[in-house]
Amino acid sequence: MSTQDLYDLWVSSQFECLHTHIDNSRVFLAIKQARALVTELKKWIKQDPEALVAVRPAENPEQTATPEPESKEIKDNERNAEADKVKVKVELVPPTETNKLSAEQKQNLSERAQVWLQTWAEDPRRTTLMTERELCLRLMREFEIQPSDDGVDGLLEGEELEAVLAKERANDPHIDEPGRGWKLSDQDSHSTTHYRKEPGSDLYSFRVSGIANVSIHDIFPVIYEASLYYHWFPLMKASEELAMVTRFHKIVRTTVSCPWPLANRMFDLEARGVDNTEEGRILINIESIKSSRFVELPEVPKGDVVADMEHAGYLIEILSPTQTRLSFYANVDIKMGFLPTWLLNIATKTLVQMIVRSIEDAAKSVNDPAKPWVQRMQMHEAVYRELRAILDGYLVSLKPRDEEPSQGSSAK
Repeated sequence: MSTQDLYDLWVSSQFECLHTHIDNSRVFLAIKQARALVTELKKWIKQDPEALVAVRPAENPEQTATPEPESKEIKDNERNAEADKVKVKVELVPPTETNKLSAEQKQNLSERAQVWLQTWAEDPRRTTLMTERELCLRLMREFEIQPSDDGVDGLLEGEELEAVLAKERANDPHIDEPGRGWKLSDQDSHSTTHYRKEPGSDLYSFRVSGIANVSIHDIFPVIYEASLYYHWFPLMKASEELAMVTRFHKIVRTTVSCPWPLANRMFDLEARGVDNTEEGRILINIESIKSSRFVELPEVPKGDVVADMEHAGYLIEILSPTQTRLSFYANVDIKMGFLPTWLLNIATKTLVQMIVRSIEDAAKSVNDPAKPWVQRMQMHEAVYRELRAILDGYLVSLKPRDEEPSQGSSAK
């Protein structure tokens, strides 16, 4: 295998890892991976690489061998070459006198690196990553937390970087506001509620946070199975999963019951989950949509009124094997302009305040065979098995706490 083949193999493995992070909605790990790859490729373009390629056999080559192709037309030498590639583990190591690249090799590597960099620039997953990053950061700001690594400097540069940062500011009217404008509304032994008036509107946004005495393993099915929300979400009459774009990206229609003589309110929503379990968090961004490129939205049922959820989301924080902090934020227009604004704000606040308790109550019964979640977990066994392994990995890493958080503790 030539030196060029080894570089190709290393870059391919990096792209594969990056794509896996993006497809599994591990946004911040993907950003870190992409930045490291882009940084390395830029070094190679300058023809002054600080790392070279060395190879070693994979620890378990029999587990990584290329499966026998269905077609027998592939030549033996091609089949053997493919098998050799997957049996070789490639890593970058510091240069020495014996493994320095020649001038010709450096030039070839520089040209290849430019091609790889352009490939990433045109990769559709790159757009997905930038979109999910923006949504995720706005949601994290609403809960006043900062990821340990969210920067895109080094990943983006010049006009593109300026455009991304400008877009973030334009889409977030509270980005420079101290405390993001949240004011304490209510606090009890179970949760804390804040409110905020939005620019150009008399309607308030509300945020609730509280600690649920239940495992993240039991909370996840309640949040993940969108078509079962009507079993626990306050006042929800129906919920339907219209499309699963990826396992953590869904298009959902929900209907909320309103007292007679008011019509039911219907929401068409796009929900994107973000796996930030490396920092003990799961986030879900939610916003209303008028149309979708992933699915044709059904007609609005006769008599229902389409309401608007401008932005909303969940923050789920793993505190211990038996405790989870749940936070929910929503800016909702239920399209009842004929009612006094103060009454609409009270109704919204009351609904939001019920979220933490409702999730906790549902999670405590999630393993009851009489409840619908057991069957869904069996249907989506692969998803739950994979996520359980990730969550268990984080739970094992938790250090013993001197004292558990009190029932009334909450996020900022």
